[in-house]
Amino acid sequence: MARRGKKRAAPPPSEEEDKLQQGDVKLEPGIKAEPGTTDVKSVPGTTYVKPEPGIKPEPADEEQQRAGAYPLAAAAPADGSTEMERERAAIIARNRERLLALGIPSLRTQLEGSGGGGSGGGGKKAGGGKAAKKAKKGGDAAGRAPRSGQPAEEHPTRRSRRLQDAAEHPKVKPETAEERFGRELGLFVVDGECPRCGRTMEKGHKQHLEGCSGRAPRADRPARRDEALQGLSAEERQDRHKVLEARMKQLHLDGLVELGQEAAKFMVLGSKNNAYTISLNDTKHTCQCLDYRFRRHNCKHILLVLSQLGVEECPGEWRAAVEQRMDELLEQKREREAVATATRGPPRNKDAEVALRLL
Repeated sequence: MARRGKKRAAPPPSEEEDKLQQGDVKLEPGIKAEPGTTDVKSVPGTTYVKPEPGIKPEPADEEQQRAGAYPLAAAAPADGSTEMERERAAIIARNRERLLALGIPSLRTQLEGSGGGGSGGGGKKAGGGKAAKKAKKGGDAAGRAPRSGQPAEEHPTRRSRRLQDAAEHPKVKPETAEERFGRELGLFVVDGECPRCGRTMEKGHKQHLEGCSGRAPRADRPARRDEALQGLSAEERQDRHKVLEARMKQLHLDGLVELGQEAAKFMVLGSKNNAYTISLNDTKHTCQCLDYRFRRHNCKHILLVLSQLGVEECPGEWRAAVEQRMDELLEQKREREAVATATRGPPRNKDAEVALRLL
């Protein structure tokens, strides 16, 4: 007799079998399960993709349900492609479906605009690239407005603050010497008065204006040498020594440090009792004050020396004026010595003579 073997008990169903029997696991379109088993086989021409936890696949549309095929099959290449190409297309389609399932708006729009191009090499060739970026900006390659009829937004032009200030406050061009001469000549002819010195003339305007230095005529200006005599009485003005001392009150001829053929140097006290050395020569006059150092023109100390010498109008005659004033001082000194000798008599001894000289 044949020995009958004992029937082994069937193993307990697993979780997947329980879910499959209870209907918890939904098979994707195009997937069939053999009856009595949990093996899932795919229909020829399709690829089974196991859904990952947390990602809910989108329901297939009506056309796909009627066709009974998974939508990834539509993205698969045509017959004649190699197995590697089919596998590559399936992977691309799977990744695309996963990205769509995430629900990101911008990513979903980009993927839907690419049109599924699984075998076309991705979204770079289908909808990406420079052309797509320029289309998003709303203009073509030349930067023109889009063809939709809506003009591009115009921004205000930027203007430089420096150019705006220059336009509002233009710089005045400096007047040339010829323009100044023509303007002064016109005023001189119309008004009859020189705009430089104030002299009134009826003719010879151009000749006078060419040689006019801008100073008033000597007859119209007060004599500065006589200003020093205002504090003297009539009797004192008759005295030659008093007049000379009054005129030389502001000028220190006693401080003359040098008198030669080329220059003469004087010591002048300033308003703050500062001693300045004035040098007079034929080429130019110099002073040690700050005014002359910075501006390089005749300062008030040089003008004081020239006015006291009486050669303000003719600075080149300074030598003759200095010699004349020195002769006057020497003559004044001799007269004083003669008067002193006559009043006090001859000295008795040598010590008395030295004492009288010191006095």
